[in-house]
Amino acid sequence: MSNLILIYRINKIVFIITLILYVTVFFGMLFQTVLGTVQLLTAAYITFRHYKKLQKENRLGLKTYWAIVGIDLLLALLFLTVWDTGAMLFIFLFPMIIAGYFLHVLNEVKHEINGL
Repeated sequence: MSNLILIYRINKIVFIITLILYVTVFFGMLFQTVLGTVQLLTAAYITFRHYKKLQKENRLGLKTYWAIVGIDLLLALLFLTVWDTGAMLFIFLFPMIIAGYFLHVLNEVKHEINGL
């Protein structure tokens, strides 16, 4: 089994666990840090290990992911002192949407690198 296939499966499992844990909200919020860490490490791995091998579309997907993560991080830091609905969106909801997008990008990269 290829590294990217295993990495994709791990990301998908962690994403699904996070969604399930959001039934209790608190545990979903906590486990989202695990998901974020796994995805950031995965994105860094792909960026440093496979970026030059990727086609233009997948490079753009990866660049878009990093840009969105950076913007969300800045907005979350701005809202950190304000715990209202807007802050909750930038701290919890948007990162889950970004995680779903990254799962899509990772799947595309996996298919390209492994020729699936």
